[in-house]
Amino acid sequence: MTPRYSLIFWIHPRNMTDNEIIVLIQKIISEIRDNLYDGNLPIFEPAYSKSKCKEIEVTPEYLLKEFNKRENRKNHEMNISYTLKFFSPLDDKKEKAIVYLISLGGSSRWVPDSVVVSFPSEIISEKNNFEKICNIFKSFVFASKPYFSFLLNDKNGSGKGGYWKEKPTFVHTLNYFDEETAQKIGIEKLRKLQSAEEADGGWYLKLLDEPLDEDNPLHLEKQKQISEFLGLID
Repeated sequence: MTPRYSLIFWIHPRNMTDNEIIVLIQKIISEIRDNLYDGNLPIFEPAYSKSKCKEIEVTPEYLLKEFNKRENRKNHEMNISYTLKFFSPLDDKKEKAIVYLISLGGSSRWVPDSVVVSFPSEIISEKNNFEKICNIFKSFVFASKPYFSFLLNDKNGSGKGGYWKEKPTFVHTLNYFDEETAQKIGIEKLRKLQSAEEADGGWYLKLLDEPLDEDNPLHLEKQKQISEFLGLID
């Protein structure tokens, strides 16, 4: 399996209107399309066969139609988010792709809204792209107001027992904590970290100046040290 990195945004359900949801979906797609691919990145609907996947324009009309599909409508009546999935192929065979998994519009306090964008590792590892990903991360945090966001190395996340237990369970390459989450961690602790900054109603923490590499012991040691300092792990 191709190693991947994922931008993850967890958002408290807040009864967003359809128009607010549409704005956020178009925002994350345009941020990636414009910053990484100069506005030229196709979007496809997934299908059971690659040959059946069709290119789409993620317009308000298209999204409203997706919201009204039976499963989404049923879930929404139960206060659960609309769920949509798209992908942007990066080769002709559609074997490498950026994948978008979006769950927005819920109102159940037990099921957070989320936006997840998953990339092949080589996209994130390129230095110029990593700097752009940092900018995309901050821009979408400002737009979506999450309580916890992070850039996950999917390989690094396995076997750690989940990412949240009343507060984050460890830090990642990029992190954002809203005010409430920052208070659970300890704002005085965050203030002592040179790599943490207060902004956009919360705190950003950049662990490294490059994507976390699971095979780099220096990266793992830095992750462990900061996670322990913040009291996220014993």
